[in-house]
Amino acid sequence: VWYWRGSWMVLDNYLWGFTTERQDVNVSLGWGILLSAVCMGLTSEPFVSLIDRRFDLDTDSSSSSTNTTRRILWALGSLRTWVLAWGTVSYWRVVWY
Repeated sequence: VWYWRGSWMVLDNYLWGFTTERQDVNVSLGWGILLSAVCMGLTSEPFVSLIDRRFDLDTDSSSSSTNTTRRILWALGSLRTWVLAWGTVSYWRVVWY
């Protein structure tokens, strides 16, 4: 709940600016749609599978190499979750306004 509320306020502040003009709200919603589409595209399964194939784990490789690859994949997975969370909040912000 705290992440949702905080990220919603950050998006309102930077995309909308809390003005009362209808044009500013419409521009903010346009940027919100664009942000959510980019975030959803970057975290989609076809895009992520390309990255996974790039770091394919070899069972014959050394264990330090395998551990490094697993750490990289873990970091990319965490980044994917973070980007997807921003895209989701941006999407629902557009829907609810």
